Amino acid sequence: MRIIKHFLPIFHKGPRASILNISSEAASFTNAYAGDYPYGMSKAALNMLSEKLKMYLKDDGVQVLSIHPGWMKTDMGGEKAPFDPDETARMIVDLAERKTEVDSRYSFVNRDGSAMNI
Repeated sequence: MRIIKHFLPIFHKGPRASILNISSEAASFTNAYAGDYPYGMSKAALNMLSEKLKMYLKDDGVQVLSIHPGWMKTDMGGEKAPFDPDETARMIVDLAERKTEVDSRYSFVNRDGSAMNI
């Protein structure tokens, strides 16, 4: 929040600015599961911040997204995860550069721009 607060004046100076937050499926209310309580709660709070920023900046053309990157092969995700972090990073950059169309009325989206369950 503090970083976004300090950079907000810059967002008004350039076209096609984006604020991207990395969220998680763990933040979904409709797909809630037991365990990982602090993680899920903090990601749900991040999604609310993203949604509020989206409403605050809607007239300025600033894109605000809270992105679920998917289950990736990382230390946290493990070897069984289906997604490669490099591929996911490229997809997130495409969202930032608006090369990928976002198909959601809310800020919470998948790495491909499709809507996540709130």
